[in-house]
Amino acid sequence: MRLPVRRWFDIILMMAPTVYSSPTAASGIPRKPRSRGLLSKLIRSAALAAGEEVVASTITRVKEDSPGFTSRVPKMAVYGALIDTTVTHLLFKCLGVVSEKMRGSIGPTLQLVLTFIIVTPIQKLTRLIMVAYTTGAKTYTRLKKTVKRVFLPSLAALGFLAPAMVAFAQIFLPEGARPLFFQYMALFIRVFDNVLVKKALRKIGKKEREREGDNRRTSRTSSSVISNDKRV
Repeated sequence: MRLPVRRWFDIILMMAPTVYSSPTAASGIPRKPRSRGLLSKLIRSAALAAGEEVVASTITRVKEDSPGFTSRVPKMAVYGALIDTTVTHLLFKCLGVVSEKMRGSIGPTLQLVLTFIIVTPIQKLTRLIMVAYTTGAKTYTRLKKTVKRVFLPSLAALGFLAPAMVAFAQIFLPEGARPLFFQYMALFIRVFDNVLVKKALRKIGKKEREREGDNRRTSRTSSSVISNDKRV
């Protein structure tokens, strides 16, 4: 069965790391402001970010007795409630403006393209930076190295999983169960990205320690050679 462009747009937004995955929000349809709706989005985004961090920390922990709930969990919850929700809201505001100006099938098609090339990369970039920072990348160099290692593999994984999950949902799942399925898949992708960041940062830290050890050994060797020359 062939899906219309607008339906593809809704599905991609469900797969993307966002709390604005409802069809009305995805289609750019104006809605009356509701304080309860905003509060539910904040709570949901905070819970997703915190849960993602707990699962990723449990998967990547070095020692078996290390706790999954760390000080990074509340930080990620604050990020999810404030930064992630704000960035997503602004991005969808812009998409809504585009949808209102474009008539016919051009608007949804342009929205779909913009989602792939602008919205999803920006969302992923902000979240990867936050995950890297809370995990231990406190300097600009470490942040840059970590995000550079993870960003493209993360986008590639989403590009591969999105059509595969859509095909699976169309064939095996009833229509009412598909939104929940895509939300679970969105959580899986978030955890996957978080695990990639933690492993990349661990490798970067290991290389830095090895480089420092080599520099120390080199300096000790050179200093011992200089002292021997002085004695001679």
